[in-house]
Amino acid sequence: DKKPRGDLASRIPCPICHPRTGRFLDEDVMFDDDADSDDPHAFKVCYAVPQNGMTAEERNLYCPSCKGTTFASPDGSIRKKKQGMSIKYMHVAEEKVYERLAGNGTGGSDDKASQDEDLHTERDIDQQFLQMATSTCGSQHWTVHFLNLSLMEESLAS
Repeated sequence: DKKPRGDLASRIPCPICHPRTGRFLDEDVMFDDDADSDDPHAFKVCYAVPQNGMTAEERNLYCPSCKGTTFASPDGSIRKKKQGMSIKYMHVAEEKVYERLAGNGTGGSDDKASQDEDLHTERDIDQQFLQMATSTCGSQHWTVHFLNLSLMEESLAS
């Protein structure tokens, strides 16, 4: 069975196959433009899948491509600790996006100009969250999908 088990919605580019620059992914990994390509020479992003049944900050990541496991609390080398930090960054991004989406909405102002300005500000904030989630978790993570959906809904409603 080659299908990865675990939380597929929370998969991120493998920290072993695709090391981060600081806390951020490289652009070609972040956007995974060749994900649907049939070209055998196209750049392929390998995804690590978090294990289910653990708190978010304790989830280990397993990559079926390199067969490597990134541990949430690694011992040993600086490289392994840096890889483990990607789990912390994913957890922080998930928390921030969840809080943003759970509390999303503009105030109850009656002034039309004020409502338009509030909506513009909300979109700007959502765009910043989308950039943070994409650069930290990659384009296949649930945070990116939910933020894109929220932005599309706002755009269609206006």
